[in-house]
Amino acid sequence: MEQQEGGLTLNPNNALDLAMAYNKLGDNNKAIQILKILEDSKLGYDTLKYESIAVGVFKEMDNYKEAFSTYWDFSHRWDSINAIKFDQKAASIKEKHQIEFMAQNESQRHSRIIWGCIGGIIILLMGVFILILILLFRSKNANEKLALEKARSKEAENAKLKAEKDMVALENERYELENKNLQLEMDKKALEAENLAHRVTELENESESLKALIAIICKGIKRRCLI
Repeated sequence: MEQQEGGLTLNPNNALDLAMAYNKLGDNNKAIQILKILEDSKLGYDTLKYESIAVGVFKEMDNYKEAFSTYWDFSHRWDSINAIKFDQKAASIKEKHQIEFMAQNESQRHSRIIWGCIGGIIILLMGVFILILILLFRSKNANEKLALEKARSKEAENAKLKAEKDMVALENERYELENKNLQLEMDKKALEAENLAHRVTELENESESLKALIAIICKGIKRRCLI
């Protein structure tokens, strides 16, 4: 895989550098000899570098045909390489754009998922908030209804107690009135009894007076009879 020149062991790249050095020194025969050995060796080497050196060597040796042919091959190979590089670069740019596009789509998808999750969470929170409001409203209505029922029950109970108190008061008034009537009746009976006793006393007094009068009359009659 190596060639020897002047006792030196060279690899293909070193051989090209040596040929270029001979060309710079003006020893183009040595340079073309090295290039010929390298070409016949079938070793792998930098073709563009080889042809660029060969063009200069052939031109300085006034071998314009070989120089033009080599330059033509060099130019064609260079254009091909540039085209390949351009295609590779274009493919790389296209692939990069595709990757960026895919990354953008993935980012948008992630953003949609994130915003969807955020929207879902917001909707869920709104639903929970509305549910809490509904429960609070129902609880408030239930409490108000319960308070109203308690107030009505308390009012009814108070009304019942008032009615019972009124009934008791009326009953007490009735009892008091009956007691007054009974007292009046008793006072009336007592007065009648007192009047009756007074009348009896008067009658007794009248009877005594009548008896005394009768006795006087009887005495008078007896006296007359005796005369």
